[in-house]
Parts: sequence; structure tokens; C-alpha cells
Amino acid sequence: MDTPEIITEHREEPLSQELIIARFKTFAKEHFQDSVNKDVDYLQYIKQYGQLYSFKLGEEKSELFIHYDVAPFFWLCDTPSILKMEEWLRNESRGRISSVEGYKSIKDFYVKWVILKSEQEKKYYALSTIKLIEREVNPNNILKLILHAVILTYDRKLYSPDKAIALLNESLQKLQQLRVTEAVKKNLSYVITIFTAFAYMKQNAFMEANQVLNEALSFNPNGITAKFYLALSAKKIGDHDSAISILDEIVSFDKDLIQFAVENNNLPLLEYYAHNAITYNIFSEYDFADMLEEIAAIINATKGLENLSYDHLGSIVIKLHDLFLEEFYTEEVTKTIDFLEKVYQSLTGNQNAIVAFSKPFLREKITFVTDSILNSIRKKYEDEITEKLVQYDMGINDNQETIKHLTKESEEVKKAYQKKLEDALNELEKNVADNISAVEYKIENIQQDRKFDPQSAFNNSMVYNIIVTLMVFIVGGFVGCYGGTIEDVYSFKDVMGTVVISGLKWSAITFLLGIIICMFSAAFAYIDRINEKQRLLKKITYLKSYKERETEVIKKNNEKKLKSFLDSFAERIEEHIKNCNALQKEKDERLAVLQADVDEKLKTYSEKLQSVYT
Repeated sequence: MDTPEIITEHREEPLSQELIIARFKTFAKEHFQDSVNKDVDYLQYIKQYGQLYSFKLGEEKSELFIHYDVAPFFWLCDTPSILKMEEWLRNESRGRISSVEGYKSIKDFYVKWVILKSEQEKKYYALSTIKLIEREVNPNNILKLILHAVILTYDRKLYSPDKAIALLNESLQKLQQLRVTEAVKKNLSYVITIFTAFAYMKQNAFMEANQVLNEALSFNPNGITAKFYLALSAKKIGDHDSAISILDEIVSFDKDLIQFAVENNNLPLLEYYAHNAITYNIFSEYDFADMLEEIAAIINATKGLENLSYDHLGSIVIKLHDLFLEEFYTEEVTKTIDFLEKVYQSLTGNQNAIVAFSKPFLREKITFVTDSILNSIRKKYEDEITEKLVQYDMGINDNQETIKHLTKESEEVKKAYQKKLEDALNELEKNVADNISAVEYKIENIQQDRKFDPQSAFNNSMVYNIIVTLMVFIVGGFVGCYGGTIEDVYSFKDVMGTVVISGLKWSAITFLLGIIICMFSAAFAYIDRINEKQRLLKKITYLKSYKERETEVIKKNNEKKLKSFLDSFAERIEEHIKNCNALQKEKDERLAVLQADVDEKLKTYSEKLQSVYT
């Protein structure tokens, strides 16, 4: 479309500048063939966006470059952010048909203004679009403000960049207040800021454009459109170093995209990037012409030293097929070879420097293919070796399992014997403790034992003493009575008196002797109690000593039996360890022989695969 061109600086030596531009064009022609095109039409731009969107790439790789000269085309593309914004506006209008239909009419007239060539028709649709915009009542419709600003920036008859900038700033402020997603806000803010920079560029206000483009990068740090025009504005304001640095980023960006397409075996994407590289736009801007030396150095450095030709690539693919190694192809290898074959068919004879960015990555693809095939061959032979050695592994595993089982069993035996020892010691402890408790109970209650109670012994003796005294009293009385002459007794009273006196005499003597005996009996009971207590204390000491002796005996017996069992287990385990070592040694010897044979075969295959490069 016809729009005011960016005003370029005129040097004092026009002829010299013309020569510089001529060299610039010649370099572009030689290195990019016919890919550099200043004229982009509507259908070409829409087609370009449709292709890019069809790849379903991430945000960083799916930015549609906004050409300054045909920037109004951008708003005809149904980008995700524009579609989401339009959908939000429809929902926000709450069914107001006038608002929905009003914006639809605005966009229809805007499309006609963009695509028509006649100045008269363009002016008509531009004015009609603006009138519809002014009638549209939805205050939240920022898209109408943007379209209005674009018309004021790019229409020759209605050109008013200052008003356009004001409208774009207003739309940016309103956008931040709308309840749309942050992603939509970020993406639209980025685009609005770029169009603001374009409005400044229309006025040759490159310092202001440079500042605005830096702001655009705050919304999208990887924004390639912003970076490109940031480089252009830097060149315009004399910041040569910044311009070169940014151009280096742009060329690297194209290389990264080419790498991405190759790594994903995506020929359509590779062709798209090769046809629509951002680098081409550098050679559409003649302001960069006097930087040709630096730009050429950047492109050559990015291209690298890889000299792989597409004919050579085709030869490699053919030779790979001639090796008939398809049985060793993985799914990824098959896809890669198919991709390389299509690249050869599509790009043979293409001398484009951007396309040449793909060569190092194509070389890596070929290396990946040959390495993968060789690895598959190696895996096949390694599997065969493994199958041949499986009997050794089974034998080793069986012995190792037996060792584990015996080790586990020996641990269980240890635990069992430990448990048995603990039970025996606990039983001994319990028995000894019970006996000691019984003895201690006797000691504590020895005073209650009548057998060792002096008082009880004395009382018992006194009972016998009284009985004996009574008997002596009776017997002694009658003996004393009959011991005298009967004639001396005159009456019964006298006789009984004699009996009592005689009995008292003898019973008194007996009672006194009995008391002495009772005292001795009490003394002996006390002595017996002391002796019994000492005996019981000695018994406690004996029980404790018995416990210690018996504990040692139980431990020694347990340890002896356990050692016997463990020695038996150790011998069996050692036998199986020797079997494992013998099998492992035999396996290693067999493996060395088999591996040597495999290495020889792999060497042959490796030489065949290497031959595809020649």
C-alpha cells in the first residue's frame, strides 16, 4: 500500500551513497537470492500469518513480524490476542446488538481501506471508518481506538501522527483497566507500543521511537519486531554499536528458528523460516547499507564453516539406503532419514545464506543417524552376548540367592539362640528371685514364728512347770503324810493339814526348779532365732552365688551350640562364594572372547557407515 516512506539521511556525496546501496543490494542478491522483498501485499501477509499459526508454536517462535510499511495489515490477522479481545468485547456488550454490529462494520470498512489502491476510495473508507468509530458507544472498545490511530498514521490524506499517538496511549491505558487475561494485556500492550513507535518514526522522531521500542521489550523481552526497529532507530540516532549488537541478535534468532525446525524434522517449518527470515528485512532498509561489512561478518560467523552441500546430503542418504541396514533403524532414525531426503529434494541448488544456517544441524542429524544405527547394531550383538552368558548369570544368581538365604537363616538362628538364652536367664532370674523373696519373707517374719519366740517358749515351759508342780504337790503331800506314824494323826483335819504342808514343800521346790528351766528354754529359743536368721542370710548369699554360676554355665552352653551352627553356615556360604567366583571368572573369559568378535564386526559396520560421508 502507498504510505509515506521513512525519511533517510542524505549524504554530501550521493554517488558514494548510491554505490554503498548498490553493494548492499548485490550482497543481498548473492546471499539471499530473491528472498529480500520490500513489497509485501495483503494476501501474502495473510498467507504468511496463516502458515505461521498452523505450526502451533510457542509464543517466542510464533510472533508475526510487523512490517513498518504495511503495518495496517496486522489488524486483519486473527491473532489469538485480537480474537480474545474481540470475544471479550462481545461478552462485555451483554447482547447489545448495536455495539457488536457497530464494531463489525468498523472492521469491514477498515479492511476495505487497507486493501483498496485508489486514493479516492481509500479516503472514503478511511473517513467512513472514523465516523463509525466515533459513533461506537462502547467505552471499553480499545480496538476501535487502535484502528483509528492506524488510519491517522498511514493514510496520506488524514495523516495526523500526534493524534494517533494520543489514541494509542489512551488505548494502552484503558487496556490495563480491562478484565482480560494478563497474556492478552501483555501481547496487545506490546503491539500497541510498536505502533506508537511507528507513529514517531513517521515523524522522523527516532529518539522517541527508540525509547518507546525499549518499552515494548518490557512487555515482550523476546519481541523480534521491537528489536528490529530498535536497531533501525539506534542506527538513525547514531548509536552504531547498539544497532550492530541488536542485528547480531536478529541473525542469531533466525538461526535458532532454523535449528528448531531441523531438530524437529519439520521441513515445512524449515521452508517457512527460510522464506520469512527476519534477517531479510535488514536488507530492505538501506539505512543499514553502510554497515554492510559488520552485517556480513555477523552472517558469516553465524553460518559457520560447515561446507556440507545438499548434493552431498543426498549422496549420504542414498548411500545409507544402499547399506540395507533398515532392520537397525529406530522410529526416530526412520523419521530423520525421511526428513533429510526431503531436505535434499527441496533445497538442492539453494544458495541462500539463511538456508545455509541449517547445515551444521543437518550434519548433526547425519551423525545422529549413523551413531544410532551403530548403537542399534551394538545393542543387537550385546543382546546376543547376554543371551549366551545367561546360564552363567543364572548360576551366579542361584548361588547369590543361596548365600542370601543362608545369611538370613544364620541371622535367624542367632536371634533364636539369643531368645533362648534370654528366656533361660529370665527363668533362672525368676526362680532365684522367688527363692530369695521366700527367704527374705522368713527373715522378716521370724519373730512371729512361735518356734523362735522366747516368750512363747517361756510360757509353754511354765505350763508344763505348773502341771508338774501340781503333780508333785499331790504326790509329795500324800508321801509326806504316809511317811509319818498314823498314830500321831488324830483326825481327818490333821491328816489333810499334813498332806498340804508336805505337798507345798515339795511343790515349791519343783516350781522353783521349773522356773529356772523355763528361763533356760526362753534363752535357747532366742539363740535359735539368731542362728536361724544367720542361716537364712547365708542361704540368700548362696542363691546369689548360684545365680552367677548358673548364668555363666547357661551362656557358655548357648555360645557353644550357636558357634557350632554358625560354623556350619559359614562353611556352606564360603562354598557358594567360591562357586560364584568360579562362574564369574568363566563368564569373564567367555565374555572377552565374544566381545572381541563383536568389536571386529562393529568395526566393519562402523567403516561402512563412515563410508557414506565420502
